[in-house]
Amino acid sequence: MWVLEQTVSELPVLEGLVEMIRPGDYYPGGYRGSRFTVKSKTFQIKSYGDGPPTSRIPKGLVDAMEKYANKRTGTIRIRSNGDTLTKLGENDIYLGRMVFGNDREIFNGVQLFPEWKQEGFLWPGPQSSNDVGEKWVVPAPNNNRPHLGRGRREQRVWSIKKRFDVTDLILNYKEQGGRLYVTFNGFIVSPIPITRLRHVDFLGQLKSLNAQETTQISARWIKDRLKRVQSGYGAVPYAMFVLGRIDGNIEQSITDIQNVRDDDEIES
Repeated sequence: MWVLEQTVSELPVLEGLVEMIRPGDYYPGGYRGSRFTVKSKTFQIKSYGDGPPTSRIPKGLVDAMEKYANKRTGTIRIRSNGDTLTKLGENDIYLGRMVFGNDREIFNGVQLFPEWKQEGFLWPGPQSSNDVGEKWVVPAPNNNRPHLGRGRREQRVWSIKKRFDVTDLILNYKEQGGRLYVTFNGFIVSPIPITRLRHVDFLGQLKSLNAQETTQISARWIKDRLKRVQSGYGAVPYAMFVLGRIDGNIEQSITDIQNVRDDDEIES
């Protein structure tokens, strides 16, 4: 079961400087993370629109939204360390930290917690860039790598620390760098052309997902993305591919952050 804990978040904002963020506080750094929606009686995942709903709304979430954002429904974002955010007008509000427990697969048909076996695989969760997770960019050579960037090119801010642990993963598939997403549970996911994934047993993974009712929607999402992306990228589909996992968040310098937004963050 998912539970929202009323926990203070220790958010690094500069090298050696940590800000204590309490539930109800403004959250510096943007409205970031995997996207979910709270409706009147359901909790919903997103992937190119509404995914399957569940009646298992995370414990404490609605009460926190009402207390700190004056609403009982709406969109939330969950970062990879569990920090959970919502909107109050134009402000990004910290609600608490989400923990997932043992009974964590709450959306029927969707697999969100696949086992990480130290090798990549097709991501079975949300496939759309606006929903899958927190966006970062591995820059081109000689452009502040191995720091990670976020925001539009003219507004870009950088991770506080060098992240060889992340940049090395994507450079195995994209030598010039490129975008990646960090999911709410720490998976590093990136759109990779299938021509770079010849070692991956696509058919075997899809058959395995489709064989079980608990993961059949995941199989459909993967196939739908390959069809959708193929029309936009010519003959080569791009699959959402798991490169690795991280613990905690990738943190950015919070300096002149007020106007920095990724394209997929401008929504409520």
